[in-house]
Amino acid sequence: MKKTLAIIALPLILSACASEPDFGAKIKAEGKHLSSISSTYEEGTALIRKGEKLVRNGEDKIDDGQDMVNEGRSLIKKGQSMQTSAQDTYAKKPAGQ
Repeated sequence: MKKTLAIIALPLILSACASEPDFGAKIKAEGKHLSSISSTYEEGTALIRKGEKLVRNGEDKIDDGQDMVNEGRSLIKKGQSMQTSAQDTYAKKPAGQ
């Protein structure tokens, strides 16, 4: 009985061992998985750098734009002052001139 049981059990045990990947295959699979994680991380790093560059460029353009707005407002104010001065000068001129 024991001998029969051993004969039946032996192929089952051997087939179970044969279906599991060996140590090298496990390490290789883990390496591929870690490589995938590493690639994802590196892609994330590249996106962060690109995003930071865009933010810096955008902020520089905002600063430049604010300078342009300030200069434009100054020119408008100067132009309005010139118009007011011209109107005042015209209003003060003697009649008939």
